[in-house]
Amino acid sequence: HFMHQRVYQYSSVKAYKFHLARFMQNFFATHDYLKSLEDYLSLSDNEILSALRKAAKDPSAIGHRDADSLLRREKRFKAVAL
Repeated sequence: HFMHQRVYQYSSVKAYKFHLARFMQNFFATHDYLKSLEDYLSLSDNEILSALRKAAKDPSAIGHRDADSLLRREKRFKAVAL
């Protein structure tokens, strides 16, 4: 219980999770070759990291803000407890 609170519920982890989820949603929406669950499961970590780096370098890319926030570890949203 305490580990879950300290590790998985930490505000920085929540912020990174938010940015990654939003980036992945945009990534799948813009790539026509990713149409099924099998296509999603066939992606490797390297492909996702490569897409993140590419989007972070190009300010006009879809998902640029999220990719930049993830890779540079700044300008990210803050998780606020309600």
